[in-house]
Parts: sequence; C-alpha cells; structure tokens
Amino acid sequence: MSLDTGPLVLVQAVLEGVVLRIAEVIFAMDKRVSIGEEITIDGGLSNNSYICQFMSEVLGRTIRVTNQPELTAIGCAQLAGAGLDEVLVTEKKGRAYTPKGNLCPDWMEIFSSVVKRQFRPS
Repeated sequence: MSLDTGPLVLVQAVLEGVVLRIAEVIFAMDKRVSIGEEITIDGGLSNNSYICQFMSEVLGRTIRVTNQPELTAIGCAQLAGAGLDEVLVTEKKGRAYTPKGNLCPDWMEIFSSVVKRQFRPS
C-alpha cells in the first residue's frame, strides 16, 4: 500500500481477504470430509461476480450461485437426511463460475504468511 492506494483497492483487498479466510475453512473441512468439486453458495457476497470468480480460482473448484433462496435450510435438511441414510437431491440451477487458472498455492501461501505475521506475539 502507498499514499496512492484508493478506496476501491482497499475494498477489493478486504473482499479478497474474506474469500481467502473462507478458503482456509473449506480446505480444513475437505481434509476431514470430501466436499466435492462444486460448491454452491448464496447470500450477499454471491451477488458479486468478481468475488465468485476469485473464490473459484482460489479453491480450484466450480462455484455455483444458487437461485434457491433457502439454501441454508436445504443444507440442514441434507445433513439431517444423511444421518438417517436418506439422500435429498436438489437441482443444480444458477450461475456457475469455473476456475480459469488455479491461483490457490500462491494466494493461500501469501495470505497465510501475512496472517501469521499479524498475529505473532510481540
């Protein structure tokens, strides 16, 4: 950053930081349980095509923005069904963002090193 850094660059950095934190959680979850090659999302950030494409690049997976307004409730029902050995199949509708080139190793490595520096005890 410099004195020439404008508000748009700052907003972009914050949004990318949110996506990189989400990616850390998804990678940690994926070590325990296979998440699959496609991740469906909803909510406010999913309305931003830059964020969705960036998330796809960082994760190296397809990101689908659902048309379903109650995705969280459906996810809860799927988890409950899995506990009962029942499968709830949902339609895969909505916009899909596919990675054009996997940025993950570089972005995640840089992000992790910056986070470690920020939280290092002094």
